[in-house]
Amino acid sequence: MKYFHSFIIFAYLEKLNERIMKKSILIIVIMYACNTSIRKPTEPIHLDELDKAARDLKEQLLSNYQKSIKKSLAIASFVRNDINKFQTKYYSVTPKLGIYLANALQNEMFQPQKFDLVERQRIDSILDEISYGKIGLADENTLESIKLSGAELLVLGIIQKRNNSIRFDARIVNIADGKILSVATSVIAVTPYILKLYDDYPNNKKEYTGVIQARKEWQLLNTYIEPNSLVILEAEGDWSMTNNRHSFGALGLKENPSEWGDYRLYDSLNHGQLICRINTKQDFLFSLGEYQFTLGGFPECRINDTDLDNNTGSLKVTIHHQSISK
Repeated sequence: MKYFHSFIIFAYLEKLNERIMKKSILIIVIMYACNTSIRKPTEPIHLDELDKAARDLKEQLLSNYQKSIKKSLAIASFVRNDINKFQTKYYSVTPKLGIYLANALQNEMFQPQKFDLVERQRIDSILDEISYGKIGLADENTLESIKLSGAELLVLGIIQKRNNSIRFDARIVNIADGKILSVATSVIAVTPYILKLYDDYPNNKKEYTGVIQARKEWQLLNTYIEPNSLVILEAEGDWSMTNNRHSFGALGLKENPSEWGDYRLYDSLNHGQLICRINTKQDFLFSLGEYQFTLGGFPECRINDTDLDNNTGSLKVTIHHQSISK
């Protein structure tokens, strides 16, 4: 009886083991099938990102465009929409990125059987002259001006930055009635080069020049620096803070030139050095050089000296600044 029970237990265990083995084999087969169905991404074609985006946009625009009659086509530079913080309104600017992409798309859209291409510079100059970015394509004067260029169709594009990518949206518009005939979208990764082109547009580069007197305290410079900006401070001229009228420039002097004592406002900086700050934040000082600001505001400057009555001279200060994207 003992051996009989042992035999039954052994048979049961063997059967159980057989089931486990079958399930294991089934799991292995499923895992193998899953692994074999996952394909490695193909190696990217080593083309310039803008050329690839232009080709992608061209293929979509042509695919969605159903007209069979040959028409004249103009391609405008792609624009990005920025916000005017003072008026809380959006406005369009044309960065180098938009110009470069439109140039590449112009070559891609050379389809003699479908379009007669209009010179790009001609359409860009018209749109700039009529402030297209502010009044829009639907404005009657805008449409009439574009018609004079000889174009019947117009490719317009918008650039949007989204975290680590740049999105291009393009559309073909019928100039006669403003109707959209085709659309396309392309997305590329953000690189330092692409980001530089995205931030490079005329209105983004600002310059302000003012005079800072040696005998005055903090003096406001009437230029607003946007948050996340690249700032370059330059200065020329001489001033003096000594009884012997010894003059020096914006960097000041490490050794005290005065015989009357140390009257520096900030002991860690040179005597008579040009010092500036943003929004009266005394813990954020800057002087000559290049900086990246995270905060924004109006700068103010002065001489690093508190005994101002005997000071003479002034400095011509120039601030270059442009907002940068992250």
